[in-house]
Parts: sequence; structure tokens; C-alpha cells
Amino acid sequence: MPTLMIQGGADLCDEPASSEGQQSCFTGGYRRIVLDDAGHFPPREAPPREAPDAVADAVIAHLR
Repeated sequence: MPTLMIQGGADLCDEPASSEGQQSCFTGGYRRIVLDDAGHFPPREAPPREAPDAVADAVIAHLR
């Protein structure tokens, strides 16, 4: 199963570095996106630290 990992670059709960180098755990393809200005909940619409539009765009592109 192709996997898309989306993480906020300003996430203070799970640091972005913790999701680096995980490709070997996924046999069906893996893509990681770090949204620089987003926090812990990137899909939420709670500015200024989240990015729901960027998350939606990434998911739509992934599903195509």
C-alpha cells in the first residue's frame, strides 16, 4: 500500500526528525512531506500554524 506521511515542520510534540528515514518500513512506496509552517495538526483549520489546504492537495495528489 503506498503511504503518504504528512508532518508539520513546527510540530513540537513529534519533532519532524523523528519521521526521517522510515522508507524501509514501507514496501508499497513511501512519500514524506514536511509542511514547514504547520504544527502538530496540519489538517485542522486553525491558523496560523496549520495547513489544511496543503494537506488536502497532498492527499488528492497521492490518491491519483
